[in-house]
Amino acid sequence: MTHNDDLILIFYFLFSVASFIIFKVKHFNKFFFYYALLVVSFLIVHHLCVSTSATLNKYIGTIIKVLTFLLVITIIGKKRLLIIYPQTMFVLCSFNLIFYLDHVYFFSISQPLSSLFSQLTTWSLNMYYENYVFYVKPVYSVTFDKVQTNFIKNSGIFGEGGLYQYFVCIALTINLFFNKKSIFDYYNLIFIISIITTYSTVAYINLFFIIIAKTYDPEKRILFFLMSPLILGGAYIFFNLPTIYNKLFNINSMDFIISTQRRMLDTFLDLKIIQDQPLLGIGLDNIEIYKSYVNQYSAGGESSSNGLLNYIAGVGIIGAFISLYPFVMFGIKSKKKFMLMLCNIFSGLSQGIIMTPVFFLSMSLLYTKKARS
Repeated sequence: MTHNDDLILIFYFLFSVASFIIFKVKHFNKFFFYYALLVVSFLIVHHLCVSTSATLNKYIGTIIKVLTFLLVITIIGKKRLLIIYPQTMFVLCSFNLIFYLDHVYFFSISQPLSSLFSQLTTWSLNMYYENYVFYVKPVYSVTFDKVQTNFIKNSGIFGEGGLYQYFVCIALTINLFFNKKSIFDYYNLIFIISIITTYSTVAYINLFFIIIAKTYDPEKRILFFLMSPLILGGAYIFFNLPTIYNKLFNINSMDFIISTQRRMLDTFLDLKIIQDQPLLGIGLDNIEIYKSYVNQYSAGGESSSNGLLNYIAGVGIIGAFISLYPFVMFGIKSKKKFMLMLCNIFSGLSQGIIMTPVFFLSMSLLYTKKARS
């Protein structure tokens, strides 16, 4: 994430408010309204009871995300969301691939664009980027005093391939299972190429299950059986890719230490916090208490990379139940709902996507209005 995150969130929220005022609302849904009211009320009470003034910004930001989701789903509705989201991601991914290929495989002819405006210089906690709006290129790591230039992962617009893949995988899932498009639809081909260029482990896991679910037909098990050598061969190649192999199996590699080991330690700390404070947690973004656990167990970093468990550690089981249960109470028996849930779970365990507007919007597709008897 970047230094502009708060400004972007506020702009997005104000844009949603303006759209709500200007356009005629046709998709008001009591379920989403009461859900947002319940979550916002809980967050206010939770902050007053558990957290300190230092965490106020995090609570305000989370409340704004909930309200933004409510405004967007009220303005466009679920049916239009199924059309607009893949279209938006197709445009983003297409331009992103142009810039990515230019900088990784060609001559960086678009480089002058990053110096046009000062706001296109982007940084995270320890990384500086050249920002091309649709693509950010890492240029300097404060931690390692360099950036590996001979192998660059596609970080999308976030500076983190694992986060970018979530948005693309959601678009691919919607287009394949909700809109029932072919894998060879040009939208989906762009999505798949974009996911592959992230070199993210969770991206490949998501993509593997998405493709298997799309191609598997219970009535054609013999064909699936005949294809199994191809699937196993693909899995072998996948696990032997340098990035994936280093992340999962080479414990001495920097990829394993930065990615896998860090996530294991983050998960351990989150579970310890949940064990110690199961009901209400320690508060959202309570850095002081989190650092005390880091020091106590000599593990973890500035914050957790496990978005799901870190959220539960922040608001407790009660808060997680209030925030997440309403989206799954209608069941996930259909393939499309199951795949959407699976993508959110895998990504949520490795990225801070929980309680973001896109997370809410994707999970809203699980909601099914009960038929009146």
